[in-house]
Parts: sequence; C-alpha cells; structure tokens
Amino acid sequence: NAYRESYQGLLSSDTILEINGKKISYPEDISYQIMLNGSEPLDFLVERGGQTVTINDVTFPTIEQDGYVYGLSNIKLLTEKRTFLNVIENTFYSSVSTVKMIWDSIIGLLTGKFGVEQLSGPIGVTEAMVKVAKIDFKSFVYFVAVISMNLGVFNLLPIPALDGGTLLLTFIEMITKKKLPKKVEDIVKLVGFALLMSLVVFVSIKDIFKLIF
Repeated sequence: NAYRESYQGLLSSDTILEINGKKISYPEDISYQIMLNGSEPLDFLVERGGQTVTINDVTFPTIEQDGYVYGLSNIKLLTEKRTFLNVIENTFYSSVSTVKMIWDSIIGLLTGKFGVEQLSGPIGVTEAMVKVAKIDFKSFVYFVAVISMNLGVFNLLPIPALDGGTLLLTFIEMITKKKLPKKVEDIVKLVGFALLMSLVVFVSIKDIFKLIF
C-alpha cells in the first residue's frame, strides 16, 4: 500500500499486484523492483475497490553507487496480524522472491547489466556479514539465509565441477544414450574447477583492494 494518501496516482488503499509486468507476491518484491528499475518510470497494476487499475510512469528518487543508479522505495507497507498460516505463506513467498532475485542477479551479470565489480568473494561476504551483524540479529539471520540460498542456486548452474554441471552431463547422456568417456568427463570437470578457482581468486583480490583503498 502507498505510504502517503496519494503518491503519483497511488493511493494508500491500493494493493500492488504488479510492477512493470512483474507479479508482486511478497513485500520485498516491491522494494526489489523499485531498486532494480527505479531509475526509469515504472508502471503499477493495483487492486482498488475490487477493480484493477494501472498507474503509469511512477517515478522514485534514486541513488548512484559504484557507477550504477538504483531506485529508492518511499513506499511503506501496512502490516497484518501474524498468524501461523500467514507466517508459513510469507516464508514460502519470501524464499521464492529471494531465489528470483538471485537468478535476476546472475542473468544481469551474464547480460552485462551488472559488472564483475558487483561480485564479492569470501572476503567481501564476510565484511558484509560483520556490517549486517552490527545492525541487528534479525537482519544477520536473514543475510545468512540469503547467502545459503545463493550458494544453493549457484551450485545448480550448468558449470562443470558443480552439481548443476553433473546434472547437465547426466541429461546429455540420457538424450544421446551414450556415456562420456571418463577421461573427457574428468577434463571437463577440471577445466570447470580451474575457472571457478580463477573467479574466486579474482574477486578475493578485488575485495582486498577495496578494503585497503
């Protein structure tokens, strides 16, 4: 729901259904869509008085960080009374929303929307965890959960040496009805592992330089 009585066509009684065609299932989806696309006007689909209404070209304040412009949400959501059922429901949608954000980030890296400078290795992640831990314990627990889910999603990528790469090779064998020679499979996994280690070294060096300078 809109924070103010009226904000560029949004009303405090509105229920936000979509932003730029992206379905909103969880409150964090709103902040994420605004952050990701808020440098440009956004189109909202809301439920108002039992009807769906479209509000076009809603703009938000922005912030620039590391050469990228992000939207800042000034929308405050109304809370609902906590029950066992809505806690389970919100936990499910929160997990789905987090996985979607992780996939969007990976796709953004592959398509060039985000640069490699946005990546962080073990050093950068540890630094971020320390900063979050200083804010409050709840934020720290959520951050740890996001990191765990991030690792899970990354592990399913079709890259040799990861479980996703193994699944891909298994799928190829199922389609072709032929098993890859053990030597070829070992070489593919070794190359994949070498590339992953190179990436880890690169982002770790970047994080060290960021800490120093």
